[in-house]
Amino acid sequence: MKLYHPIWKYLLHLLPMQKISLEYEVANIYSGLISFILAILYIFQKRRTIREKCIFSLFFVGSYFSFNLNILDYLWHGFHFPNQLPARQSFLFIFVLLTFAYKAYSEKNFIIHLQAKETYKKKKRFNLKIFISIVFLFEILVNSVFTLTAYTWKADHNQYTKYEKELHHFTEKYAPLDNEFYRMEFLQPVHNQGLRYGYNGLGYYSSLMSGQCYEFFKNIGMDIYAKSVSTNYVPDALLNNIFAVRYLIQINDDPVDIEGLNLKKIEEQDDLTLYENPNYFSIGFSVKEMDFRGTKASQIRDQFGQSLNTSLQSNDVSFLMIDEFAPDRIRGKLSLDQDSQLLTSIGSEEGWKIIVDGTDVNTFIAFDYLLAAPIKAGKHEILLIYETPGKSLGSLITCGSIILLFIWLWVDRCKRRYNAVHEIGFVRRK
Repeated sequence: MKLYHPIWKYLLHLLPMQKISLEYEVANIYSGLISFILAILYIFQKRRTIREKCIFSLFFVGSYFSFNLNILDYLWHGFHFPNQLPARQSFLFIFVLLTFAYKAYSEKNFIIHLQAKETYKKKKRFNLKIFISIVFLFEILVNSVFTLTAYTWKADHNQYTKYEKELHHFTEKYAPLDNEFYRMEFLQPVHNQGLRYGYNGLGYYSSLMSGQCYEFFKNIGMDIYAKSVSTNYVPDALLNNIFAVRYLIQINDDPVDIEGLNLKKIEEQDDLTLYENPNYFSIGFSVKEMDFRGTKASQIRDQFGQSLNTSLQSNDVSFLMIDEFAPDRIRGKLSLDQDSQLLTSIGSEEGWKIIVDGTDVNTFIAFDYLLAAPIKAGKHEILLIYETPGKSLGSLITCGSIILLFIWLWVDRCKRRYNAVHEIGFVRRK
């Protein structure tokens, strides 16, 4: 348990003309100095009850510890420490702060609290609320100009769009059929091109990456950009085969040596060249008399690579023949002449299961991360299926919340109508 920064740094960040926070610094919580002053004024207004003042105080104290205490920081970010940009829930703090500021600002007696009654009577034409609004907008404008000119930068748009046309051509022309699965990657390590252009890639950049995934790719020699959030695929002859990488893309003006990768050129465009790996494996395969239990990621290149080459030469490798591939399931056939193990190039994340001939089998983790399962000898129908963990419970909570919301709205409406009827009756009796 630890606190990241002293409280005075957070108070400083409520003031204008502050540097933008990046890379584990203090939360970006500025929303206008005037709005902060108004929010503080809220607690000193006479009509505020003890309950309202307690809620306000708990909000500020709770926000400070949510931003600054490592345990709450971990909980707020979905049981994960975010990379670089701090306190990504700060927009919630700003929203509530502005709500308190508006309540103070819209108070009927707001002006009287700030000016003596006599002064207010003499200056009826002067509206303090309009003046405060102008000052507020002016402050935000000046701070915005300062921030944009001092602490922001622009991306090179051409770098983002340079390869779009050619990549779309490759991904459409060489896309897998419904009964096929293979991956495509760049020869140069890049961030999330597979997600961006819609091809099956291995490079992964996400603040929600599991530690198990990160450690696996790091230990097999992948390119790492930031701790626990990113891995970029580095092509290798063995890994290309194991991970079913059929196509690799070369950036022509930044070429990578492809000697030893056993690739053949398929198509060349102005900026990109596409190569094919003819030896890629299926997404699942079995190797005779090889036990994957307890294997480590560090063994995948040397010990496993050498054994795999020997097994391929003696035809001791059986491949899963895919009949159907969908985003949440892979269906295929596997034929074995002896008891063996199915090794897949799928991460063994929660939610995956393997069904053999209609029966669930107990899966295990190979090489510290890959999904694997024991398979008996014979011909089998294999189904690999993924179900999002917590999806059913989450859907139930969402539906229940919607129902409760409508019940609350109905009760509130009934109360309003009841009160309105009684007020009318009271006025008539008067």
